[in-house]
Amino acid sequence: MVCVFRAVTPADARGRPFGVDEDVDKAGVGSPFEGDCVAWAGSWDDLVLGRPGQYYIRLLDNRRGWDTTYPGVEVLPDGTIVVTTYGTWDAGRPPYIRSVRFTLADLDERARGRAAGAPIPQAHRSDRRPDAE
Repeated sequence: MVCVFRAVTPADARGRPFGVDEDVDKAGVGSPFEGDCVAWAGSWDDLVLGRPGQYYIRLLDNRRGWDTTYPGVEVLPDGTIVVTTYGTWDAGRPPYIRSVRFTLADLDERARGRAAGAPIPQAHRSDRRPDAE
């Protein structure tokens, strides 16, 4: 369970909130996403009442410890959500910045065909590595 969202924003035309943070397993249940960049979507009532919401998904798999996910989150005019954060995305490499982009409609569609808790594929991403120049 994510206890604190570093970025929460209304993310679609209905005002459905969307939060991004690092998965911190405060409940001690052994989350498969522990230390990764995760997202949550649900309703404002879910947030207030502490309910699980509609989605809890891994956006990016951090390969080293807990140093990740102080994200910037933007919702573009077409409803695309852009999450930009840093982390160690490749084992043995230094941390670098990565962005993912998607819409909640994308997640709705993918969730219909996936098992509960399965990560959403990283379909659109951009990387900026320190050694890429």
